[in-house]
Amino acid sequence: MKSKIIGLCVCMLLFGTILPVISATQPKPTEIQRFNSCYIVADGKLTQKDFPSIIGTSMWKICYTRPFNTDRANVVYWFIRFNETSTVTIYAEENGEVLWQHQGNTVPQLRMLMFKGIYLNEMTEDGQLHIELRGTSSFIQVIEK
Repeated sequence: MKSKIIGLCVCMLLFGTILPVISATQPKPTEIQRFNSCYIVADGKLTQKDFPSIIGTSMWKICYTRPFNTDRANVVYWFIRFNETSTVTIYAEENGEVLWQHQGNTVPQLRMLMFKGIYLNEMTEDGQLHIELRGTSSFIQVIEK
């Protein structure tokens, strides 16, 4: 029993010293913004930059459906990292007030809940994924790195 407690304490000490070192080496976001019940228009390629993350991809979805086999899509949670040349605009409503627009000098990282709208994707000749989005989302978090 005593060896288990000592082993647990050693693991906690190791984890407690490694975690701050790992978090200090990750690039800090320049700005984090959140929007509720909004309309998003995005067009661009995914980033090729390698950011440290638990799941090391530039895009992943949870509960993704394409009903009726059309361009329309429903996604419960969506994580996307666009590159610097992409155009991303978030509106209060379709063709409404602009809430946020990508300025082109950072990598916009989007986390969306309950996306409903048009989703098109294609591979370009240089092997990058090009994405086009137009639709509503109940919540969007934008992090620029």
